[in-house]
Amino acid sequence: WMSLSVPARAPPPRLSPVASGSAGLSPPRAPTYSQSGSSPIRHQSPESVFVGNLDALRRLRRTPPTGQDEDTEPEEGRTEDIGANPTAVLEDLFVAQQFIQRMQQARLAHSGLDVETLGRLRVPVRGTRALTRDERAGLRILLSRGNITGDTYTDMRAAFQEHSPDTTKNIPTHPQAERLLESVTGIHALRCDMCPNTCLAFTGPFATIEACPICKEPRYEPGDTARQARTARRTFCTFPLGPQLQAMWASAENARLMRHRATETKKIIEARRRGARATHLEDVYNGTDYLARVEDGTISENDSVLMFSIDSAQLYQSKQSDCWFYVWVLYDLPVSHRYKKRYVLPGGVIGGPRHPVNPESFLFPGLFHLAALMREGVQIWAGDTQEVFTDF
Repeated sequence: WMSLSVPARAPPPRLSPVASGSAGLSPPRAPTYSQSGSSPIRHQSPESVFVGNLDALRRLRRTPPTGQDEDTEPEEGRTEDIGANPTAVLEDLFVAQQFIQRMQQARLAHSGLDVETLGRLRVPVRGTRALTRDERAGLRILLSRGNITGDTYTDMRAAFQEHSPDTTKNIPTHPQAERLLESVTGIHALRCDMCPNTCLAFTGPFATIEACPICKEPRYEPGDTARQARTARRTFCTFPLGPQLQAMWASAENARLMRHRATETKKIIEARRRGARATHLEDVYNGTDYLARVEDGTISENDSVLMFSIDSAQLYQSKQSDCWFYVWVLYDLPVSHRYKKRYVLPGGVIGGPRHPVNPESFLFPGLFHLAALMREGVQIWAGDTQEVFTDF
């Protein structure tokens, strides 16, 4: 919690707290309190209170100084008002605080996943799926080029079936091939609405507002009046981490690679206990902070250790096409494998061409899911030992 004083200005308005139980991508409505902090307001969503608080903060910026001499310094040692509001009064900090509050209450059930995916996170599929010849052909077509369209896939499928109608009649359709790829790789796209100008994503405290508070652009296509049929003007994709970890461990070959961190860490700790000094540092496993977390039990041999990486890229040379994407690097893997494309896990893609004004809102779905995994754990079936364990 952070509270700040504003010298030589009127006292900051008492800001309304957002109910702590409103975590999630689309928080439920909950009773909140007015700016006076005294009378309850029923049937008002946390997001409407959030927007009202933003307006209060902006009014505070325009509040003229009081009669106090601007050169007067506050008493030495006093940096905040006694009894100051525990809610931040700087707008950027206030917004970040709302995201943090929701992350602290993260639950998998509120992370936007469908019922089937949630069920697999709690009861993992044992073994890898055996693909038929036609399913393998469908995946080969789908992955032949990274940007293959549905129409191109359909044309290629029709060409195969025309050439060998008896042996290729069961090649999956394009939607079927996409669903098959999701089940094999564990990569599921979670789509969330975003501002048409890439200002922010409508997640967390922005989940239920209908226009961007920065550029004022509407969230939905014009003419959509029925709430159930509204179409977002733009969306972005998040790829939840849990199903990808399950898919990685389900392969016996990958499972053996994923045990590299635990094996090497055990060797390093045993050498330290013998009093042996490391002559050179080979990996992050030699870091004192990491080893301290292992020795105090915060990180176990069954947990995953990840690195978060985000960057922007221009996809096409001939036109403006900037986009942002972030990935997860598995520190459980050997250095020889962890940075290869097949082992780097996608986290999310944010379309451009403008840069995000509030990047936290775009990262929120993936980080909310990660916080829920750290709280509840994900059930892993290991392909090498054929055992189930919990990964926190």
